Amino acid sequence: MELSAALYALVKYGKKDFLIPTVYCDSTYTINTLTNWKKSWKNNGWKRPGNKPVENLQLIQNYDKIEEKGYRINLVYVKGHSGILGNHLADILATGTMTEQ
Repeated sequence: MELSAALYALVKYGKKDFLIPTVYCDSTYTINTLTNWKKSWKNNGWKRPGNKPVENLQLIQNYDKIEEKGYRINLVYVKGHSGILGNHLADILATGTMTEQ
């Protein structure tokens, strides 16, 4: 789901303007996929080392296509379940545990 959220943020907020929005994420998989591994997988015919398939390939390719159009977001890692309010609220929304007070 974090990859889907990053793709949504890129489409919705990653305009070609001079300001690049920052998205905070507690998924090292998502951040590494979109900032480190994607380029080498693409250069390798969308294969991981050892000719292994890339998981979530369609989401990653969609993200890549939108990035090629000049859209950008800045992905920043935050530790999950560490008391960061925004991360805590995102977790509550994602897990459906939000209740009325």
